[in-house]
Amino acid sequence: MPRDGKKHRIEILKLLQENGSTTLAEIADKVGIQQSTVSRTINNLRKSGHIKAFKIILDPIKFNLVTLAVVRFALKDASPEAMKSTVHIIKTRKYVQEVHRVAGEFDLFVKIRCVSNANIAQFIDAVQAGGNIKDSNTTVLTETYEETSDIFVADD
Repeated sequence: MPRDGKKHRIEILKLLQENGSTTLAEIADKVGIQQSTVSRTINNLRKSGHIKAFKIILDPIKFNLVTLAVVRFALKDASPEAMKSTVHIIKTRKYVQEVHRVAGEFDLFVKIRCVSNANIAQFIDAVQAGGNIKDSNTTVLTETYEETSDIFVADD
């Protein structure tokens, strides 16, 4: 890809990450290229997997989801089959936002956003009912200073 093409692609990614509803015309104007080039570039970025999806971001407070917690689980059996089964149980529970496998004392790191502490307890009970939980540790987050799904896009 020509140097300007890469520069334009990065500019387009940054503009879309800042505001996914930016129109093709607005992007073309800001980047200084044709609207058809913007459209083609976005389509190529989607096909290549650089752009996974276009989504809106809802305000959890407007939905009374005011309790944010991180739950760490240590598993009795961390084999691939048991891990897959436990992750499935977790992913199918409401309020789950993120599930990560981690190294260290615990095996899984789960972020949930819910209405109350009672929902956290219900979530933990449901996961423990799956039978593969050796231990868990919960941290309730009391204030969020920064939360983003943006990623760093290098200029070159």
